[in-house]
Amino acid sequence: MAQPDRLEALSVEECLDLLETHHFGRVAIGDAGGPTVLPVNYVLDQGSVVFRTAEGTKLDAAVGRERISFEVDHLDESSRSGWSVLVRGKAEEVTDPAELERLRELPLEPFAGGERYRFVRLLSSAISGRRIRIPDSAPPGWFTPGDA
Repeated sequence: MAQPDRLEALSVEECLDLLETHHFGRVAIGDAGGPTVLPVNYVLDQGSVVFRTAEGTKLDAAVGRERISFEVDHLDESSRSGWSVLVRGKAEEVTDPAELERLRELPLEPFAGGERYRFVRLLSSAISGRRIRIPDSAPPGWFTPGDA
């Protein structure tokens, strides 16, 4: 008997809808030591991922307008399903005073705290996502609620 597909591609609209419902993801940035993946709080603002940061790797990538990736995902044990959204594009620091004033009004408070007063916007060139069904054969305890 053929096994049904477990992966389903998501439309860009579905990806944006999912990005709007979550506020914690991961930014992947290349640096001299190799790829680095860093957690960030974010908001989806006018179709773009925006996060706050301090001096360091993420800001350096934005100032250099480097290509980065952003990923957010979720697993639900009760429905044995999950999804993942990937956004790729160039990072840019937001420096326009009027835009900064507007962004400061968004509900974007970094979990890490501290002086994270610089805003970075991901100018997306590609957005993709997948929904996955967890096979019934996955071992018990393979993942637990809240893992994602």
